[in-house]
Amino acid sequence: MINTKFLFLLTEHGRYSELKYASCVARRIAEQIKAMGHEVIMIERPSPQDANDAVKRYKPDVIWWVGHGNPTTTTLENVRVWIKAPDYNTDILSDTIACALSCLTGRYLGKYVVESKGCMAYLGYTEEFWFPWCNDPKYFNCACSGENPYGVREELWEKIVECAHEANLYFVLGLAKGMNVEQATKYSLRRFDYWISYFESVRPKDDEERSVIKTVIWILKSNKDATVLYEKKPAPVRAPELKMAVGIPMALVALGSLVSYLGARGGD
Repeated sequence: MINTKFLFLLTEHGRYSELKYASCVARRIAEQIKAMGHEVIMIERPSPQDANDAVKRYKPDVIWWVGHGNPTTTTLENVRVWIKAPDYNTDILSDTIACALSCLTGRYLGKYVVESKGCMAYLGYTEEFWFPWCNDPKYFNCACSGENPYGVREELWEKIVECAHEANLYFVLGLAKGMNVEQATKYSLRRFDYWISYFESVRPKDDEERSVIKTVIWILKSNKDATVLYEKKPAPVRAPELKMAVGIPMALVALGSLVSYLGARGGD
């Protein structure tokens, strides 16, 4: 994708401050994409109206957001409903590629907006999206931090707390690198595999760290298996019907067509 507009909706507060775990990773990926020459818009702690205004103003090609969800609904800051199928704000994703870090929206919402509302592609999750976090005021929920209350080594914890979100964001990063949506989805899935292999290779320092690592591996495998992509398929191009001129043989050429879960209670 060349000269593409990427919109990041950086929510932080859902039921606690659990959504900042994904948003702080998204800021880093957004800066990478900006450095690649793309236009990047970041909206902090967006309400549904903030998000709608940004979409209408900037007309982004790609939209990423994190929020709680269920099969028909996705939310933004303070768990306020942003989109709900079949008829609440579902047109807002028209002509965009959507990456929804939002539980369960891959079951119905993503498919619906692609098939019925003009969304070009939608990457989402058919199950709850899980991620490690710590609801500990001392560490401000330890989002994108090496600090944690679990006795895990700080340099390891930072990877633990970011890995699931980063793997999701590799879909957006892949688009920025010029991949199509199918290639970008595989790029995201490979990043899940990378982190699974990484944590499987870690030698825990004690039983507590071993338990955390086993949990993270389960989280990554679960999120990977729940990943789903819907994409709008163009109508096949039909070859024009040609009449034969007398005495002049003609050939017909067939034309081809060109493609915590959300940590707290994200499935509620």
